[in-house]
Amino acid sequence: MRAVLLAAALFTLGGWPLLSQSALIESIFLPPRFFVGDSVELRLTYEIAADVEVEVPARLPVHPWIEFQNIEVQDRREAGRSGEVLVRMFFIPFYSGQTVLPSLRLGELDTGELQVGTQSVLDLEANHSLRGLRRQLNLPLTWLRLLMLVVIVVGAPLGLYFLIRYGIRGVERIRQARWRRMPYQHVRKSLNQLARGQASMEGKSFFILLSLTVRRYLTERLTMPLMSVTTGEILKELNSAGLDEAISRRIHEVLQAADLIKFSGKRANRREMEKSLKDVDRIVRQVEERTTDVAV
Repeated sequence: MRAVLLAAALFTLGGWPLLSQSALIESIFLPPRFFVGDSVELRLTYEIAADVEVEVPARLPVHPWIEFQNIEVQDRREAGRSGEVLVRMFFIPFYSGQTVLPSLRLGELDTGELQVGTQSVLDLEANHSLRGLRRQLNLPLTWLRLLMLVVIVVGAPLGLYFLIRYGIRGVERIRQARWRRMPYQHVRKSLNQLARGQASMEGKSFFILLSLTVRRYLTERLTMPLMSVTTGEILKELNSAGLDEAISRRIHEVLQAADLIKFSGKRANRREMEKSLKDVDRIVRQVEERTTDVAV
């Protein structure tokens, strides 16, 4: 039954090659439905004997209503054996209705006459088979894209404005916070160095450095020139700076004790050094609590 159908197909296509040498097993138009002026590909699959030579014609065929663009031959047979050969024809039809492709000689293969049915848009309009005009179609998620566009166009400049505005404020606050914390960091570093080195230092050298540490800290924290002020004058200066009177007196007492060691030649023991360090540390913490918001 398959052989009979194959023979009938060959007869319908207009060609009658020998069944013992070649047979058309498939014929496909791409696209299956095409119109006048469309680019069309016709694929012909043959079962061909091993001794039949198939090759692309030297010149493309000529047809009054069909423009041939290219012809390709893909020989899929193994050496010395029969097999499939794919013939691809590329053309553009310019005639609506049924027409016939001319018989092509591809080496020893003759394709025979092949029928081509081309449709026309005008015919479809005459048959009222075309649909009427439809409303404009929107791409999926068009509303979301429009919303994002509005957000970007309107929100981006506003976001940039607030980022710059509050970013500058934030940077300025960080800078000010670091500046306020610097005196405390300096005095902590100096006190730690004195604590580590007191075991190997003489009492006079220790209290000279401790006195300088206290004066430098107060100068930086209160922004007052207290490095050259005498111990007798410093109490008045601290009170004028608005420092708590009790703290001012304790600072004055620490500096007086340091002056006594520095200028009287009195020897200081380790217990006095440690006590003075603790007193200065406590004074620094109290000053920080009353003059800045830096956590100590």
